[in-house]
Amino acid sequence: MNFTGKIKCVKCQQEFGVRLDIYEKRIEAAGGEQKLLETYQCRACRNGGDGADTKAKLQHAKETGIKEPPPKKEYPTIIYTPHERRHLSPVELAKTTKEACLYPNRYLDNDRYCNSCGLVEICECSIKRLRKK
Repeated sequence: MNFTGKIKCVKCQQEFGVRLDIYEKRIEAAGGEQKLLETYQCRACRNGGDGADTKAKLQHAKETGIKEPPPKKEYPTIIYTPHERRHLSPVELAKTTKEACLYPNRYLDNDRYCNSCGLVEICECSIKRLRKK
């Protein structure tokens, strides 16, 4: 077997990459490697097309006077710029902590007590507990 990873279409003379397992299946279906190489047609040629690639089709269109397809639209590039960080005011922090704890890791790491949290004075969370000294 003379496998190079490419197979050439006999109709449009264009080379196509092919995996080894697919190549072996095509050899089996064609009845031999030589017969496959003599009769192989790419998908475009098998489906009734001329099999030519896009550049050749555009060249053919220019020669025959057929209009080219419209150019693709170019969209502006979106550049993400993050907003400046700001600190929440104590009132905003209190509103935020009504629904959930802002530092559950501190709460869980301290045996479910809030003594190690810096927001303990502002926090209004329902799970807030202080360890008595």
